[in-house]
Amino acid sequence: MSIGLIVLGSAVALTAAVLAGRALAVRAAMGKIRGIASTAERLGVREVAADALAREIAAEGAPAILDVRLEQEFRGPHGHLAGSRLVPLSELSARLEDLADWKDRPVVTVCAGGVRSARAVELLQQAGFRDVRSLEGGMIAWRSLDLPVER
Repeated sequence: MSIGLIVLGSAVALTAAVLAGRALAVRAAMGKIRGIASTAERLGVREVAADALAREIAAEGAPAILDVRLEQEFRGPHGHLAGSRLVPLSELSARLEDLADWKDRPVVTVCAGGVRSARAVELLQQAGFRDVRSLEGGMIAWRSLDLPVER
């Protein structure tokens, strides 16, 4: 089974559990997502937990936030992080010049569950970005902690 299918199944389970208010099911689904996230970490992709990112955003010198989801996801029910910039993963390689001013700045990539954002980290690192991390568990993890979003 591919990592993408495992994440999708875990993300669907997590969303259903959050909506139903089932804490044990939320923990189980997050455990699967974290297991995949640790695979991304073994591949050299650094991650940041949602609560730690929320503290960084509140502090001076917050990282730039790059959302690599589709536009309908960005504007959809999960919302997006305040101040984030949308560049879908499918467009990222072609739009690297648009992000040139972020090369020497900390950047955190965001997607729904952490897989696309991990891929975005790899692409940005290959393009010379120095300090890039992926949001562990993506917007699903962010929303599970009731952290603020814009819609």
